[in-house]
Amino acid sequence: MDLEQIKKEFGLRVKAYRKQNKLTQEAFSELIELEQPSLSNLENGKVYPTFTTVCNLIGKAGIEPNSLFEFLYNKSEKRKIIDKQTIDLLKHVDDEIIDLLKHIQPKMKEHIKEIIKTIAK
Repeated sequence: MDLEQIKKEFGLRVKAYRKQNKLTQEAFSELIELEQPSLSNLENGKVYPTFTTVCNLIGKAGIEPNSLFEFLYNKSEKRKIIDKQTIDLLKHVDDEIIDLLKHIQPKMKEHIKEIIKTIAK
């Protein structure tokens, strides 16, 4: 993994944590004592985090160090890690689908189930 990929992956992890905790960039940047534009650049993989920022992410935001850096050591599991982040970020989509299914007639639910099975394969 090259340094550009590391920058991007680190930023994705910070962004995922912030979104999971339903924090705006403004609120999160205040918490970790980083200017909001700098947080945006970090989350978008445009800059490397400083040592102070890493310490604040761990100490002030309470992010587990392993969750920030696990991708460096677990290359064979990288796809699973990214999938978990994506699932966490898009969890609201699952909830929305479940709510919509509540209003569908049982016969249609069976058809939808078969369609989903086909897509999932």
